[in-house]
Amino acid sequence: MREIVLKENFDFLLTLDMDTIPPKNIIQKLLQHDKDVVAGLYFGQHAVNNKLMQVPFAWMFMSREGFWGRTRYMNPDEFSSGKLFELGMAGTGCVLISKKVLEKINFRYDNSMDAADDRWFFYDCHRLGIQPYIDTSVICAHHWQARPFDWAQIKKEGKF
Repeated sequence: MREIVLKENFDFLLTLDMDTIPPKNIIQKLLQHDKDVVAGLYFGQHAVNNKLMQVPFAWMFMSREGFWGRTRYMNPDEFSSGKLFELGMAGTGCVLISKKVLEKINFRYDNSMDAADDRWFFYDCHRLGIQPYIDTSVICAHHWQARPFDWAQIKKEGKF
């Protein structure tokens, strides 16, 4: 999709995972901010302190070290505010990305960091000085329970 956006000279790419259902006005809501990378909010299940919890797939910086640092999940005051926030990283289940960013960043994955391709994308944004944002008024349904596969199993088998 990145190559099509660049080849056809589109202005933006909206990434949506197959299990993420955005609000009807998703494009208008994300475009209104005039940002190069802006995500919508969705929740999923992660292990936090060895306990499975529903958490936002959005992380904020606790501290910055160079272009990266330590991150934390968005807290309830943040994700329920309906505001726009600077973002450390998010899942790419709902992200609007400008052509300008796509010209600079190739989507990639390698296993040198315990993360998927979405974390690499946000890592590269920060490395290049591109500040991503999240619009917490854009809340997507996330039907992760209905996936016909298990990410943990795919990763364990080395297929990711």
